[in-house]
Amino acid sequence: MSQENLLVREARLDDSRAIAGIIQAVGWSEQISSESLVQMQAQVADRIEHCLREDNHTILVAERITVGEGVHSCSSEPPQGIVVGYVAVHWFFHLQRGSDGYVSELFLHPDETGHGIGSRLLDAVSAYAHRRGCTQLILVNRRIRESYRRHFYAKHGWEEQPESAFFALVLPEQNEKHQHACSPVS
Repeated sequence: MSQENLLVREARLDDSRAIAGIIQAVGWSEQISSESLVQMQAQVADRIEHCLREDNHTILVAERITVGEGVHSCSSEPPQGIVVGYVAVHWFFHLQRGSDGYVSELFLHPDETGHGIGSRLLDAVSAYAHRRGCTQLILVNRRIRESYRRHFYAKHGWEEQPESAFFALVLPEQNEKHQHACSPVS
């Protein structure tokens, strides 16, 4: 008999392979789905490393840890788990009202939905936001996504803003150096 636990923790560089696998399994776009896992892992590792250097990003992972028969839970080494989901949030300051958090990504491996993992990640991000003194958390949820159709965020107290419109300006591709974060204009 095994007992499963879910640990929500800050992402580490060695989570890049699991996160890349989740991104590919979700099938966010054809471009992402066509990249090899090795390419995706390298890109994710580079972005995690970038986020870890700065205080204005937080990446959390949900790690499922299974403790089975014959495994001592009081061992000096923590049991190895499987990363089954992640959330990325960016903290930014407004001149008018203080700080907000923008949840840019919350993805679970498709086999892991419906088990409360997304809820645990949202709760953890909310706790981080409270500690940082944020006034609100915001996100964009595409209407074609299953999470929108199931009212996932609404069930957790998030409110769709009917008076707002989401706009995007697609910029021409830049070289690799500038794909990680917008650099200050000099």
